[in-house]
Amino acid sequence: MDKDKKSSEKVEGLLIVPSLDAAVLSEVSGRDFGPNVVYKTYVWNHDFENDSDFPAKNVSFVAMAIGKRVLVEALVSKLCPNLKWLHLFFAGVDSIMCPVLTNSDIQVTNAKGAFSESLAEWTMFGCMYFAKRLSQSRMQHESKIWKKYTVANIRGATLGIIGYGNIGEAVARLAKTGFGMKILAVKRSPSKVTAEAAAVVNELTGLDTVPDVLSRCDYVVGILPGMKSTKHYFGDAEFKAMKSGSVFINIGRGITCDEVALSKALESGHLKGAVLDVFEQEPLPKSSPVWNISTERLLMTPHCADLTPEYWPSTVDGFVEKLKCFETGQEFEYVVNKELGY
Repeated sequence: MDKDKKSSEKVEGLLIVPSLDAAVLSEVSGRDFGPNVVYKTYVWNHDFENDSDFPAKNVSFVAMAIGKRVLVEALVSKLCPNLKWLHLFFAGVDSIMCPVLTNSDIQVTNAKGAFSESLAEWTMFGCMYFAKRLSQSRMQHESKIWKKYTVANIRGATLGIIGYGNIGEAVARLAKTGFGMKILAVKRSPSKVTAEAAAVVNELTGLDTVPDVLSRCDYVVGILPGMKSTKHYFGDAEFKAMKSGSVFINIGRGITCDEVALSKALESGHLKGAVLDVFEQEPLPKSSPVWNISTERLLMTPHCADLTPEYWPSTVDGFVEKLKCFETGQEFEYVVNKELGY
């Protein structure tokens, strides 16, 4: 960024939303960005091609509340020729990455950190769902059956985290300090983990240790980004490597899990259960084998584990902080590595 940028300069941008009644719009509208920030709001399917205001040569930033690769391609290649910063009000960037963006000098930021605590809580609920046999409780309640059954403790159990980033650290802290679990964490580059984050886990290793880690865990949570190298990362071999009777949890990207292989692992009884909040295709098609898995084996939600009342205020808070940096020419605390996808 230009550190000599004067705060008196006008900064023009676009806010792109899924609809004009989107929650993010009301949240952004209530914020004061100061006299030097000017932005226009558009719905994602606006007819930009026939809009006389485009190309928008003065637009230097775009904030998007919807992931549309075709729109990003158009924004970068022709609609906003002087675009310098693209911000996403969500974490996953796989839905917008494209060669024209990857090869550009445009900085990309996302909502990293805004949902970590919510997803950590959801992960622990997933562990408890199977440890305390909630599906059994619901079945007996609905059938008016009074029959005692045994449950398990998660204190002392081993939780594996595949993809130890901001969300993984939040999961580890809650699991270890709140529930007394042992934490085995895996990261592409363990040496880049801060000393503080490394101190939270019992073991921190690289990707080459995944088979061993899977075999030692009672619960495994996948928090991998969506990219070519992680498509179906969790497949037949990985589920077979997992300890018999263990639970798989995915709160990363849906593309990282081979849902057919997971369904087979659950149906065979090798895995006790799975917790899925993300899917390879969303909405989940009626033809997906996932729908056929019983609630005894599967806890699934429609990508809403982080959809709390604090969702939009938190993500907009992060955007406001970044906008101040952009306006004054300061460096962002964190930018997406466009090659790696996170």
